[in-house]
Amino acid sequence: MNNKFLKSKLHMSKLLLPIFNFNSAKIFLEIIQQRLNDLSVEGNIFSHSSNPLMVMCLLYELLGNMIKKFYSLKNACTTMMNQTKEMALLYIESVDDENFLTHVMTEKDYSGRDSLRIAVELELLELIQAPKVEAIIKRLYNSDFD
Repeated sequence: MNNKFLKSKLHMSKLLLPIFNFNSAKIFLEIIQQRLNDLSVEGNIFSHSSNPLMVMCLLYELLGNMIKKFYSLKNACTTMMNQTKEMALLYIESVDDENFLTHVMTEKDYSGRDSLRIAVELELLELIQAPKVEAIIKRLYNSDFD
């Protein structure tokens, strides 16, 4: 699995999750874990994404859905969910341009949801309560942004 088109791959994986069997889910998780642990620029799962925050939210959501289908994979999924959440928080903190971060957080996925909506749906409080994200929420709330 290469890291290109990750947003599309995660969307398709979510749609195909009902037909995953346990063995394919386990192999899928092993591949994801390898990519999360790869610290090289080329090997990092998020390195080719134009919106790493979006794919982090989508991966977090997919892992949560996998727990619902394959409860015995909960430990592996939870570990990766925590890794992904920490990466998302580090990414948010590393972005200095509020306009850029606003754009990243309001870009839509293939279901028409943005990172902010996904984070709210998944109750990712650490992400939503990050100071930079709170500032964006206030800015969006007080504007005529759709």
